[in-house]
Amino acid sequence: MREISSAVSIEALATATYACARDLGFRHLAYHLVKIVGCGDNLPTRFSNYPKDWIGRYQARGYARIDPVPRAARSGILPFTWDDLASGADEGERAFFQDAARHGLADGLTVPIHCAKGFAILSIHPEGSGLERADRLSLAAQAATSLALHVHQRARALMEQRVLIERSIDAGLTRRERDCVGWLCAGHSAAVVADILGISVPTVTQHLRRAASRLDVANRTQLCVRAIALGLVEPG
Repeated sequence: MREISSAVSIEALATATYACARDLGFRHLAYHLVKIVGCGDNLPTRFSNYPKDWIGRYQARGYARIDPVPRAARSGILPFTWDDLASGADEGERAFFQDAARHGLADGLTVPIHCAKGFAILSIHPEGSGLERADRLSLAAQAATSLALHVHQRARALMEQRVLIERSIDAGLTRRERDCVGWLCAGHSAAVVADILGISVPTVTQHLRRAASRLDVANRTQLCVRAIALGLVEPG
């Protein structure tokens, strides 16, 4: 999980998540960060290693309209298997699950992630034959939930940082100044920020000093307070 927690981009997070999922016996995985409070709508934060032909078919057929998985995730807090949903599905939903099975997604488990600041969904599909998949799923809920929470925590931090950068454009900060202020407000020291961004500590200090000057504050504490007041970063 260390690679997940230290990922510096959504792309790096996806790569680390797929690797961790494979180690746990999960062949396919999809993650969608649906909402973060204060970060606007239509967050471009989703990744999946589902079969490409299935992804294309899902989009072409407009399956988002009938897919019962997101609806069930919104209304519940516990992990659930796709078989749990199929047993009570209507004709269109059953056809959807049958089509997914024909494209290599016969079984799976979904973890809803509800928190005070947002909502996300992580789904997994185990490796192996039908019986092997059933055995894996019977033991997968705890491992999948732990994986989902780690992924969500990092994805949320990365997206909040991205929103901070976009909002700070209006404050007249340079990109590097925005980067440094964002990580500072996330609770990191100048040394950690330097490591994350691949620059020196004095350079980070210089960027923070210039940002403080642009935002008319005297120190880093005031810089964070002003950034929050301007809506450049969410409090907490």
